[in-house]
Amino acid sequence: MNKISLLLFFVLLFSCSSPTTRQNSKVVSNNDFKKSPAYIYQSGKDYHSSKTDTNFQSMSDESLNRISPDNNADINENDILSTMIDLCYKKKFNQAFELARTHTNQMMKVPTFWNQLATCYLLNGKERKALLYFNKALELAPQYTPSLNNYGLIYLKQNSDQKALAAFVKSLEAKKFAKTPRFNMAQLLLSYGLADEALPIFRSLVSQAPKDVDILSGLANSYFLLGDSRQSIEFFKQIPEKFQERPDIGINYAKALYETGAKDQALEKIENVNKPKNLEHQKYYQETFDLIKGKI
Repeated sequence: MNKISLLLFFVLLFSCSSPTTRQNSKVVSNNDFKKSPAYIYQSGKDYHSSKTDTNFQSMSDESLNRISPDNNADINENDILSTMIDLCYKKKFNQAFELARTHTNQMMKVPTFWNQLATCYLLNGKERKALLYFNKALELAPQYTPSLNNYGLIYLKQNSDQKALAAFVKSLEAKKFAKTPRFNMAQLLLSYGLADEALPIFRSLVSQAPKDVDILSGLANSYFLLGDSRQSIEFFKQIPEKFQERPDIGINYAKALYETGAKDQALEKIENVNKPKNLEHQKYYQETFDLIKGKI
């Protein structure tokens, strides 16, 4: 399979997990001043409660990619795991790794901890260490969905797209309704023009998050690739205008408008699109621009 240039870039999400719970403490005694108690892993707690913009609401409980870097409202400073991954997304890696180092003994048997630490290393560009710690999480919990999803992202970075797809599938086999690997799989399928396979996934996700920009974009682009420009426009126009400047949204939106005869709207739309940085994508943008302007 070859990727297509119609979709200029696609968002992929890391799976992170929320903090696990500590053992209940008893009445304060001398024992309370000894080594901190270990954390207990609870699979049902692998979700974030942090709030996010409704424009990006679909995976906010499963991935901190969806949470604004300046949103600290729901980050509890006493919550080690949330604090660590929050620091990493803010690129405060030294602070995050020091926090991890000082709590490793407590977290030794918690897959969530190793997944968060691996994600930090991946965000820091240290892929080999990330793999090491994702493996550690999977040793503790072989069907741990967040790490399986994140393995898929590493394969994508290595241009091993078929292995990435297999990782997303395996992640979903472990947790059928996990939103993040479903989203990533749909985006990957769409990047290869497999809109007929991506469409039902996006449709299932939009029912849970009807205002999510990337889900709406996935739906719109799926219909566009399937040749249904009118249905495509129905979803593109639900996306707030400030996001329609994104190349992955605005270019195909403009082309869909052109194909339905709305040439003036198409021209206005394409003129407001931010020019992509990738050379191949720039070529597609220019071809679409010239088509709408009547130059070709």
